[in-house]
Amino acid sequence: MYKGIAFDFDEVLVNSIEAIVSILNEDYNLHAKASDVNRWDFKDAYPTLTFEQINNVWNDKRLFQRLTFKPNTIETLEDLSKKYPLIIYSAGSSKNLQLKKDFIKNNILIKKINLNFIGVLEGIEDKSSLDLKDWVFIDDNQKNLYDSNASLKILFRNRENADWNNNWNGTEINNIKQIYNYV
Repeated sequence: MYKGIAFDFDEVLVNSIEAIVSILNEDYNLHAKASDVNRWDFKDAYPTLTFEQINNVWNDKRLFQRLTFKPNTIETLEDLSKKYPLIIYSAGSSKNLQLKKDFIKNNILIKKINLNFIGVLEGIEDKSSLDLKDWVFIDDNQKNLYDSNASLKILFRNRENADWNNNWNGTEINNIKQIYNYV
């Protein structure tokens, strides 16, 4: 039995890449698809854009207006919250973390799902700073899982050949409902 379950936000609970691609295509009159993104910096889909042009979208309110949930997310969180403490554990800039917190408040907590949001400021700390001993941790980034002390680390595989999850040798899922196989 685990103490609780911690979920990453982007690309585990919500479709961030689709929303970012939509904004970049609109802003720069480009035609990439979400399936073109297999690098964390999006340079495979947008080789002509600068890091700043791409990275600024993470702090754009439009991102959070366009986010959609992965299939079965709300129902699964509702069910799991009756049995376990839940945490959404995400990294970002202070503005990005505030926008995530607002999104969670307006789209998840409104459903009376009991969970906590913990944000990690990029560049100051990383996801290994939270003690997850005896917890389940689900993330799409293998580095975060390798660095964590979680008792059960589960990769949410959202891309087959993505540079952030192509070297994982542990437990993995590709649909949030598959968590029931492990808890």
